[in-house]
Amino acid sequence: MFDSWNLCSDLFYYRGEADHTDEPFRQWYGKLGELRSILEYPVLLLTATANKSARKKIEYKLGLKNCFYHISNPERENIKLFVQKVKSTLPLEDIFHFILSKLKQHQHKCPRVIIFCTSINTCGQIVTMLRINLGKEMDYVQMFHSKITEDVKDDIRKDMEKEDGHIRVLIATSAAGMGVNFKGLYEVINYGPPKDMDAFVQQFGRVGRDGVQSKALLLYNGKQCKNVDSDMKAYLSNVHLCRRKCLLEAYNAQPSVTVKHMCCDICSKECACGEPECDTLSSPYSENVASQSSDMSETESENSATGSDVDQM
Repeated sequence: MFDSWNLCSDLFYYRGEADHTDEPFRQWYGKLGELRSILEYPVLLLTATANKSARKKIEYKLGLKNCFYHISNPERENIKLFVQKVKSTLPLEDIFHFILSKLKQHQHKCPRVIIFCTSINTCGQIVTMLRINLGKEMDYVQMFHSKITEDVKDDIRKDMEKEDGHIRVLIATSAAGMGVNFKGLYEVINYGPPKDMDAFVQQFGRVGRDGVQSKALLLYNGKQCKNVDSDMKAYLSNVHLCRRKCLLEAYNAQPSVTVKHMCCDICSKECACGEPECDTLSSPYSENVASQSSDMSETESENSATGSDVDQM
């Protein structure tokens, strides 16, 4: 008969071995079901986030039965949720016009933001777009994904752990969604929906770690929704119900935010509290429309002035 402590030690050893070699952790995780088939020890499983479908997969994978769950509500009360659908034909410079404007205007004092992408390729496309449209402001932009060297990743993590760090806009994949503590970060954008709610909760949970009011914007187009699960599709298609309630249903939880303008963009429309904050907690994407309109007005003014000068001449 195996000694339970030695068994735990062996499991932790294999986990560590996988972490320090090229063997992926999931390969070892897949072996745990085989081990469970010959052992009847009680098992304690801990995970940061697991919705209903994820829990069922874990039960099946590890051969678990008669499970007892202790689930903590994953709600982050200080994060307001926004969703914005955009046309798939809309150029990236138009979609992220508000990011370009902020960087050009504020440079090293630009409010820090992280943009999560669903692929390394998309990360590259956004970074390329920023490089084309920015000058020296590009110094405040960095990219983080699994193919980045560990030295560069460490440098990025260290910078992002400083509230006044040099990096102001971080373009990242899910590689930056876990095990990090970014400071001075109060705005997160998902460009394209994550494949499931767990990934979404992990990613937008990077902001407001110090309790400061923050914003989470999910930008997407129809073509990006092909490979998402049913919970994520329900979240995206919802246009009437509280987004927070829709999200938390995947975790058998209920929202605790009572002030509508601090909850989500849908609840904001129903808020009539009259508080000053009611108008300030707007969608980051609404700034896009405003900044583009401002640029157009400036261009029109310049054209009018030029035309006037020509007439006078």
